[in-house]
Amino acid sequence: MFKPWSGRLVAALLSAFLCAPAALAQTKPAPAAAGPWAKVPALPTACYQDAFHEKLYAAQEAVNADLYKQQAINSKIKQAYQNIDPMEMATRMQQWMMANPEEAMAFMQATQSVGQDLPGLLQADGAKRQALDAERDALFKRYETALAVAYAPADVRWKALAVKMGIPADSRSMPESGAPDWAYAEETAIRLQRDQLYQAFCPQWWGAAGPIHMFVKKYRSWLIQEHIPFLDKYDAQNAQTFAIMNTPAASYKSTSTHTTVVEYMQYIDPIFQRRIGQPNCPNGVCPKGL
Repeated sequence: MFKPWSGRLVAALLSAFLCAPAALAQTKPAPAAAGPWAKVPALPTACYQDAFHEKLYAAQEAVNADLYKQQAINSKIKQAYQNIDPMEMATRMQQWMMANPEEAMAFMQATQSVGQDLPGLLQADGAKRQALDAERDALFKRYETALAVAYAPADVRWKALAVKMGIPADSRSMPESGAPDWAYAEETAIRLQRDQLYQAFCPQWWGAAGPIHMFVKKYRSWLIQEHIPFLDKYDAQNAQTFAIMNTPAASYKSTSTHTTVVEYMQYIDPIFQRRIGQPNCPNGVCPKGL
């Protein structure tokens, strides 16, 4: 038979109720559902800049609209919880403890673990993010090196032409006028060659099976499999606290999936903006003075 709770345990559990939201507020909200991920546009495979940036922006606006609605609901629920008189909170807690002794003990233990586990988990989460950022930066360096190697044949031709024409080797183009026709013809051939070299090089890096896509998928998997569950672990106690105190817990939903999806889109946007804007010679036509 269940024995009445002692005053000490009641005080401990009430302290857990009062402190839990403050502890949880130190973390980001937890994920609610996979829905926001469905609004993220598919990763592009085009070699040149396309409408991906605009699609990401529109998707962020859509996810943020849902986020703001839920945040408004959550804010009202949290305010209702905070407005409960401490004596009334103790009464409700006592009633719930008497009706759910095992669940109450488990909740108190879980709440106490927040303060114990949070520093280490935050450190691990941050370390993983830093490691992924370092992997991304190393990938960019590999990409730039590989791109320079791919362009080497055209660069050699351009340097030779620059020497003949007496212009700096780092010039972007020949003068718009005053050069012989053969020099303009060679410049056009070099530009066309650069386009051909990039188009042959591009799928190895920007294609669906290339290292850029593989890294982005790895980053997304970390968010879904580790980062969001880490946030979930703590925010779940918020919903239970509201339920115990008879605040409208059913309408309280975590927003960490929404915030994480928006952060993910902001993270990958500059990655795909590293693609070249357009060919040197669109449709095979090379304008002068570029």
